[in-house]
Amino acid sequence: MPGSPASTVDLRTVHRDDTRRVILEAFLELLDDESPLTISMPEVAARSGVSVRTLYRYFPNKDALLEGANEWFSTRAQQMIGNRMVGLDALGVYLENVWTAFSENVAAVRVQHTSAGGREFRARRTESTRQTIDAALPDVIPADRRSDLVDLIAALASSSMFFELVERFGHSPAGAAALSTNLIHLLVDSEVDAAERSAP
Repeated sequence: MPGSPASTVDLRTVHRDDTRRVILEAFLELLDDESPLTISMPEVAARSGVSVRTLYRYFPNKDALLEGANEWFSTRAQQMIGNRMVGLDALGVYLENVWTAFSENVAAVRVQHTSAGGREFRARRTESTRQTIDAALPDVIPADRRSDLVDLIAALASSSMFFELVERFGHSPAGAAALSTNLIHLLVDSEVDAAERSAP
């Protein structure tokens, strides 16, 4: 019923969430061109269209703003990526989709690399990715070789590799995903061939 306390609370919650999202999106837009160290809180307020006072009500300092941006992007990344990395057979399509999304949110990916919360999220994600990769590798690869291979594949499928190939070397997300996927398949095939040659 309009005007009831429950609907007022819901509207306030929606308004609060929208304001927070607008602030974080403005901050991430600024990060496309500037370092977090040089961005001022008034600059974020102006870009987001809120008063400085409102900005400080949501984020009391720049560290809180960085952590908020990281948390917001982590949630979006989790929705985009899903709970687990796909198997090796669908890895190319997976990486292309994820890296394309990353290229549309480069500033947010940078926050993942620079903030404490982002590094924590990435550490949890890396462990989950390592387990998925290990389960996807052919059984013929011996245990003493698996761990190194898992680490190499995780590195080649990481956001760090995205930065190297897309941001540093100028590949398209699709091209970078294809390069990384081809190398992963070469590594796996090489290990399988070596294991089969050394089998009794």
